[in-house]
Amino acid sequence: MKLLISVFLTSILVACGGGGSSNSSANNDYVSDDQTSNDDSNDNYNDDATFELSSTAFTSGGEIPVIHACEDLGGNNYSPQLSWQNAPENTDSFVIIVDDETAPCGTGANACVHWNLFNIDGSVSSLMEDVSPAEIVDEGGNSVVVEGLTYANTNDYEGPCPPAGNAHTYYFKIYALSSDHPEMEQAQSLTSSEFEADHASHILGEAEISGTFRSD
Repeated sequence: MKLLISVFLTSILVACGGGGSSNSSANNDYVSDDQTSNDDSNDNYNDDATFELSSTAFTSGGEIPVIHACEDLGGNNYSPQLSWQNAPENTDSFVIIVDDETAPCGTGANACVHWNLFNIDGSVSSLMEDVSPAEIVDEGGNSVVVEGLTYANTNDYEGPCPPAGNAHTYYFKIYALSSDHPEMEQAQSLTSSEFEADHASHILGEAEISGTFRSD
């Protein structure tokens, strides 16, 4: 009789979902795998989050390490590590511009351009320190990235190099661009204000950090 009652109760539990935890766990595992896969493929695109730029080298508003400064001031002229997240949906490419607007540099269109990095594929979300354009590749391993002209008339990253006794602020700005944005060329040199004026219709979003450097 006890055996019959036990079997009867077990049948009720199974019918109501009790005792089914092992099946639920298996189903949840599959869902988790799918969600993880989807999240990984959309790391750069999130409608509800803010497009952000950051660096492991310095916090925004903080001091830029000397390794990223010009060689005349004891630096290595290495571009800093940069990362970005939550780019706007449908971003096709990125542009990075580094400006100095502290005198003797001017402001706006008269700023000193320290870096123009053009044609970064939309699948890219970070740059390593001292990066070369050829190392910034799309998902197929190809690169059309170029460096525009700097204030020193060079096609590279020009680190902070303020006059003695001066502290300058350097603005690192990234632009997320639409698919109809034209490919940029090495001969071009644009401050952030010039880029915004010339390419406003293609800019989906922008993010910025700044850093300071002082020459004693």
